[in-house]
Amino acid sequence: MMTEKTEPVKAHVALTAGKRVDFSKLAEQVDRVVAVTTALIKQTHIGEILTVSAILENQLKGVLDSHMPHPSKRLSEALYDASGPLATFSAKIKIALAFGIIPAELAAELDKIRRIRNTFAHTDTKISFETPEVVSDVSRLAIKSDTKDKPTQEIFNEACAIALEALKTAHKTHKTTPASEPATTTEA
Repeated sequence: MMTEKTEPVKAHVALTAGKRVDFSKLAEQVDRVVAVTTALIKQTHIGEILTVSAILENQLKGVLDSHMPHPSKRLSEALYDASGPLATFSAKIKIALAFGIIPAELAAELDKIRRIRNTFAHTDTKISFETPEVVSDVSRLAIKSDTKDKPTQEIFNEACAIALEALKTAHKTHKTTPASEPATTTEA
């Protein structure tokens, strides 16, 4: 018969395939998970918008990266650093559209999401999903589902989820083709 104290230990041993684990750090890890979870639950509208937008921007970066035949780490850093040509979400959207990597509809949707993000990020007044400007901006998103009677926040999140799926599809369906080798000539 297991006691209350041995049940978690036996469960953890089962999950770690019997390997010895240092339990002294377990409480610290649990505290971290609880802190992050609590922060996410309490996250403000601005925190939610910035987080979701960052996820979309990073996914778009991954799509762009997948179209580069042989990007070196140095080149990638130069492209995306603060002064690089792909430093901003806007620049990434424009380049992805210009090279036909994403369709115009997705580029337009990402740009609308970016503008909503900027509204939240660059204001010095209290703002939320109920702010008239935000309600108006969110209503312009091209979400395909029925939005009648849905809260603005839910519409925004659904539009972002659809955009993220579209980006994931663009990333999965593209197969990087190696850069062609320089032509070699043979002398006679």
